[in-house]
Amino acid sequence: MTAVSTSASGFVGDIKSFPVPLTELDRLRSSGKTAVIIGAGPGGLMAALTIKEAGYENVIVLEKRTSFTRNNIVNLHPEARHIFKRLNILDRFLARASLIVDHRNHIFLDGKALFDFRDQGTDVETNADHSFEASDVLNGFRNETAFSISLADLQDFLALVACERGITIVRGADATVSEADDGLYSVRANMLGSSLFLLVEQPDVVVVAEGASGALCRQLGGGYRETASLWPEECWVFGNYPCRVNYAYSHLLFEFSGGWDDLTISNCIFLPQRQEVNVAVTVKRADLTQGEIRDRIAEQARKILRISGAEPTSDRVTWHSHHVVRIVPKSAERCYFGKNVVLLGDAMGANSPVAALGGTLSTSAYSYAIRHLIQDLELLPAEDALAAYGRRARSYVTRWHNKVNEVRSTLERDIRMRGQATVRAAGDTRYQMGGEA
Repeated sequence: MTAVSTSASGFVGDIKSFPVPLTELDRLRSSGKTAVIIGAGPGGLMAALTIKEAGYENVIVLEKRTSFTRNNIVNLHPEARHIFKRLNILDRFLARASLIVDHRNHIFLDGKALFDFRDQGTDVETNADHSFEASDVLNGFRNETAFSISLADLQDFLALVACERGITIVRGADATVSEADDGLYSVRANMLGSSLFLLVEQPDVVVVAEGASGALCRQLGGGYRETASLWPEECWVFGNYPCRVNYAYSHLLFEFSGGWDDLTISNCIFLPQRQEVNVAVTVKRADLTQGEIRDRIAEQARKILRISGAEPTSDRVTWHSHHVVRIVPKSAERCYFGKNVVLLGDAMGANSPVAALGGTLSTSAYSYAIRHLIQDLELLPAEDALAAYGRRARSYVTRWHNKVNEVRSTLERDIRMRGQATVRAAGDTRYQMGGEA
């Protein structure tokens, strides 16, 4: 039996933006299967919903923050629909997200338009039983993202659904783990700003979904191997700029000046619900001030508005990231520990805003992997079930890193062919200069 205890009842927190929901601990049962998820990002919350659907009586999400504040946009590929359909939340998600119906791409060389193309995407039939294997990671660069939503909106949506379904969410919880002689880990969460704590002794499953920058993977004895990004020192900033827009669509702007190392990418998503364009743009320096970040977002937003013909409604940035985000693709050296702990999402690696693969993996692939883990734990010894999960989850990261290298090699070659009339786009599709495929 899993023992759950607290040093006092109730928790309090300073809630801003979207508050992390707080549920009462008396929901927990004294018996039944228990899962603890550390981290209330999209991956952690999807894992919680998946495990609850699988029949676990006690599902607890521990989140260090007290509010969801990440306003940068995440794009999801059509695969996310399959998982949302299986969890019976697709319609509610569609009412919250922006549906991208058009993808436009522009290639500039030395300040001049080389060519552009439009990708209307491909209809994908929604199938609740759809599987997600390593080969599906190829879709991460196919330029057919289906939905856009801010991370804060997505987290808020998933957290509200989780609470409705009896999942316990504890905010302001700084979690640590400890291993017993039998190889089972327990979880203790200290409540930030107080002497309260939550102890969950030897739950059936512990899912570490706190991201690659978290400390738990290293506390467990794991580590990370860095792999090549799209280019050295890949850095991004994010922001929103006001404009008049009637429907959601995306613009991807590639600007080359002199060679591969001078590539600038601007991933722009037009958001009708906000009447804004969200801009994610690469920068050459990691030490930009907030003023420089704001100016960079405004510069790229005005450029993409001119290209698209959209009308700005103001000349000020409404929101921007406070610091430059350095992208360092990582691969966890180990993705399971003891007999009951697994890593998930960015805690395993594979992060890049270029194709929003992180959002797709978190909302699709890792949910699929967790569902298989729960099934395997019923049929196999714990060590075998965890090893099978490790192979499946690691294959997503490996395939992603391999695809990054393929795309880098393709683009490098095509930039060297700048005088040629044909430029190969990511993947196997060729686009002719001045026209569509």
